[in-house]
Amino acid sequence: SVPMDVRLPSWVEGGLATKRNVVIGQDALDDLTVILEKDKNALQFYGQRYGEKTVQETVEYAVECIRQVLAIDVRSNFQ
Repeated sequence: SVPMDVRLPSWVEGGLATKRNVVIGQDALDDLTVILEKDKNALQFYGQRYGEKTVQETVEYAVECIRQVLAIDVRSNFQ
């Protein structure tokens, strides 16, 4: 919810209420897996030092974060 004293352009306000479908391609998943297999610390906030037990678990958490951010991307279609 937006505070009453803040004004947002309509495309931002509408974007916050709209969840977009996000598709992560298999190539992207495979590339991320390869990167993490080579360097388990490749991601700053994900990996075994943050509690994930396997590379696959790290991939799942990182991809879910990316999916959530992209689903509520509020940038204008006119950019």
